[in-house]
Amino acid sequence: MSQTNQMSYSSSSSLDSSSETSAEKTVLVTGGAGFIGGHTAMALLERGDKVVVIDELNDYYDVNMKQDNLQLLHQFKDRFFFIKEIYVMLRSSIRYSYLTI
Repeated sequence: MSQTNQMSYSSSSSLDSSSETSAEKTVLVTGGAGFIGGHTAMALLERGDKVVVIDELNDYYDVNMKQDNLQLLHQFKDRFFFIKEIYVMLRSSIRYSYLTI
C-alpha cells in the first residue's frame, strides 16, 4: 500500500486566533511528525504559537514521510522544538528524553 503524505498548507490557518489574546502560547503536540499531528503543529505555528513536538518516529508509518513533515516544521526555528524520544514511568517523572532544537 503506497502512501502519499505531502503536507501542504495554505496561508490561512484553520485555527482562528481572532478570539484569542495576542499572548503567545506554547503547545505540546504528541505524534507531531505524523499526518494529523504535523498538520496541527503547522497550523499552530502559523497562528504564532510555540510548538513542542514529541514523536518516537517509529516505523508504523513511513519514517521518511515523518522526517519530511518535521523538515517543514523546522522553518519556524525560533518557535518549533522537537523531542525525538521520551520515556515516562507511571507515577514518576521523565526518566530519559532526547531534545533536538
